[in-house]
Amino acid sequence: MACRTARRRAPRERWVCHPALAGALLLVACNESAAPEPLEPPNIDLALPWTTASVADVGGSAELVPAGLEKARANDRMLSLLVVKNGRLVVEEYFGRAGPADLHDMRSVTKSVVSALTGIVIDRGYVGHVDSPIGGFLDSLVSDLEPEKAAITVENLLTMTSGLEWDESGGFGDYSEWIRSDDHIGYLLDKPLVAEPGTRFTYNSAAVHLLGVVLEQATGMRLPEAADELLFSGMGIARSR
Repeated sequence: MACRTARRRAPRERWVCHPALAGALLLVACNESAAPEPLEPPNIDLALPWTTASVADVGGSAELVPAGLEKARANDRMLSLLVVKNGRLVVEEYFGRAGPADLHDMRSVTKSVVSALTGIVIDRGYVGHVDSPIGGFLDSLVSDLEPEKAAITVENLLTMTSGLEWDESGGFGDYSEWIRSDDHIGYLLDKPLVAEPGTRFTYNSAAVHLLGVVLEQATGMRLPEAADELLFSGMGIARSR
């Protein structure tokens, strides 16, 4: 049975964040004299500026850094490289015309943002738990939703195990048709269930969008507003769009 839904355009994963806050690479080469790793990761307040250090200060091999930067610079899609070791920023380089104040299209990093928001929303009581069925959050948007699909849980969407038929291989297939659709919720929920929810992983960007809609319905906030208020402000991410 086809679902009738209110029209809502997909966000197309358009969150963009300061790269120094959203994309640090946690790698550094170490030599034999490197200091032992701490037993637990440092407790870092992401709302504060990074504490900086030299590569040598954290036990790394400074002579390996230029070669690594040269390889990064040779990748014409590479915009920045940040290396963090033991909670301290030890390398920060930008390539081409990119700079520390630029915003960038984060693409599927948005999926991690929605995942983090889901945990916060559950912790604050807007959603009961990860086993909560999504049907109750979609009543005002979807009519005649089949009971089997209404029983899909928040966890199923988080883990991309909704059971709905989907093929996003190569970035084409269902994804391209879904993006062009005038009804992004209906396009996904009109798909047949081909597996019991929770039993089969299928990469599905539309399922993450649907999870975002669930969060909007639960909190009464548009997703970008919820991200700013509940997540980004505490991480020191002051600019996004």
